Formats: sequence, C-alpha cells, structure tokens
Amino acid sequence: MSDTLVESSAESGFLDLHKKLLEQGRPALEELQEAALNRFELLGFPHSKHEMYTFVNTKGLVATSFSLPDGVASVSEDFVAGHIYPDCERQCLVFVDGVFDRGLSRFEGVSTNLVPLSEAYQELKNYLSDMAENENDVFASLSTAFCGEGLVFKVDDNTQISGTVQVLFVSTGRSAGPVMHAPRLVWQLGKLSEVKVIEKF
Repeated sequence: MSDTLVESSAESGFLDLHKKLLEQGRPALEELQEAALNRFELLGFPHSKHEMYTFVNTKGLVATSFSLPDGVASVSEDFVAGHIYPDCERQCLVFVDGVFDRGLSRFEGVSTNLVPLSEAYQELKNYLSDMAENENDVFASLSTAFCGEGLVFKVDDNTQISGTVQVLFVSTGRSAGPVMHAPRLVWQLGKLSEVKVIEKF
C-alpha cells in the first residue's frame, strides 16, 4: 500500500472523529475548529519526503485510531502535589485529560489573569483565525480542530509575574485505547511584560 493511501485513510479517520465531536453539541469554538480542520485537510499528513519529517516516521501515529473523551476525569490533590516543582506550589495550572481543572490549580496572585478561551475568543478572534488559516504544522492544525475549550493567561503591559508558573498536564489513561485530547493555553502578554513558565507532562 502506498504512503498516499495510508495517509488518506488516516485523514479520513480524523475527519470522521471530528464529525462525532460535532454530534455531541455545537462547541463554543466551532468557527476556529472549522478553520483549523480546513487547514488540516489542505496540508495533509507529512510523508517521508517532507523536509521537516525526513527522519521521522509518522505512519504509526497517523494510523492510530483515536476516540473522544468520555466524561470528566479526576485525579487526587495528593497526586498533583507530588508533581509540582519546588517554588511553583502557589502558581500551577493543572490540565487533566486536556481540560483545565480550576479546583486542582493554584494561582495565587494570578487569578485575575485567567480567562476561559471561549470568553476571550471574540477579543482574540482575528489573531486565532489568522494562525489557524496559515498554520504550517498539520499536527497543530489537528489539535486546534479538536480544541473544545482552552485557557487564556493575560499579562498587562509593564507587568512582571513574580515566581515561575508551572503548567501540569495529566493524562489519567482511564480509557482502554488512545483518546484525542487537545488542551489549548494562550499566553497574551502586553508590552514589556514578563512571565516565567515551565511545563510538565
């Protein structure tokens, strides 16, 4: 079987999965998802002759059959505490299976900086739409196409956030097979602003 046939089949699988996502209800970020999905279809999965993936075999990944998240997952506070870096105990944003968990997160001094992406979408619409329509990374397009919600971290002009903000991404692995999670965190920094960030998966 040729690379083209394998990739076309894989792309069809993700398009079918996205249809199932829409059947669950019209997402708040539907317009952004649609733009990203169109870009995904245009780009197609990379093959061995693609410059960025000459030495990277993506066949196994693109041929993987993913499912959609089933319900809301949870983890214990003790588990989260065990994965927070020193000096980040007061400022840690926790995503569980791709969804921001406000209850497990710690945002001392930065709570006013956090806004759900669906609420900030109109303000950021032009920026996000431009990114989605001109994205050159097919996997970034795919992630945006399945992004049902996200988080915007705003920092005003001439503002320095003290300490380091940790972002902790937790995958519970509670499903039997691979699941499509697409967390989205947008950093909106004003002029001469500063924030130090560290991520852990």
